[in-house]
Amino acid sequence: MHRSGTSFLAGVLAGMGASMGDRLLPADAGNPRGYYEDEAILAFHKELLAARVEKRQTRADFLPGPDFHSAWSDEERLKARELVEQSRREGLWGWKEPRTCLFLSQWLELLPQARCVAVYRHPLEVYFSFLKRGDWSALFAPEAIFGACAAYNGAILAAREMHPGNFLVLHAQEAFADPPALARRLARFLGLPENVGNAGSFVREEFTRIPISREKHALLAAAFPEAAQVYDRMQLAAEKSEAFDTEAGPLADPALLCALSSAARAGSGREMIDAFALPAGKAAAARAKIAADVEKHIASLSGERDEYVANFEKYKALYENYFAAWQGSERTLAETRQWVNGDLLPKIERWRGILSSHNVPFEE
Repeated sequence: MHRSGTSFLAGVLAGMGASMGDRLLPADAGNPRGYYEDEAILAFHKELLAARVEKRQTRADFLPGPDFHSAWSDEERLKARELVEQSRREGLWGWKEPRTCLFLSQWLELLPQARCVAVYRHPLEVYFSFLKRGDWSALFAPEAIFGACAAYNGAILAAREMHPGNFLVLHAQEAFADPPALARRLARFLGLPENVGNAGSFVREEFTRIPISREKHALLAAAFPEAAQVYDRMQLAAEKSEAFDTEAGPLADPALLCALSSAARAGSGREMIDAFALPAGKAAAARAKIAADVEKHIASLSGERDEYVANFEKYKALYENYFAAWQGSERTLAETRQWVNGDLLPKIERWRGILSSHNVPFEE
């Protein structure tokens, strides 16, 4: 699942000599040390997901829709084969791209000998990582984030049941605590010399740990049972599971219970930053980052809308002249209907959906 330490793990594998692709997604503010993601594989997975969701939905491009299906068409399978041939190298090669989880069974049909290193993290920590990065989708649709945790890790478990020997399942916090030991575990799994490469250093400040007690896990299970159940199953599948924190506290922690219940019912994540009981500085930084990103996104949408309205006014005048000259022409009417139905109305619906999700007034 995204925000589970996949980039650090991929960096360790690259340090051990694995070719992760010729053209990798560049680092940015969300991942300053790099993603180690092959851009061609990433583009392919985005295409697969885009073909399986409603065209007017506003979900983030890594979230499977409610009727998601992973089966590939013949054309998609052919494209996957081409990508494999482009990526194949002598020695250790592969890729890191979290959306791979959703299509693992299909990939393992093409690459039955593939070795799959899966890393997981508690859903509450995954969710906070999205907040810390400033993903406004986490604030406005937390139920989608918890649902994605269940979908991604559930797909890993399903593929592992069919191919148990192909998988090494690691808990992020447990595995990353000792990078040299992690490199040795990976080397054994991949059949490499245990002294190969350099594991690199793990930057703890970039991987915030939230103490997860049994009580907090029980609260998650009350609000998002599937996410909690899949986490429990990942714990059983892991080479070494992570122990729950010994933090004491009542089961019905009022703040977290309220925030999780609100997220489960109405998709509101505004209260969840405070519910994590983080240091004030981290909570304020997360809140400010999200607010700035939301404002930037709305400004971009508003600018796009203003530009389109200006073009609409210009073309409206042209069409008025056109109608005056060719009034009643079937060709004119057909072209106009095509423009309105094929271009204008879908844009209006897109703006309405996105702006309404942010409670921004929308005037047609």
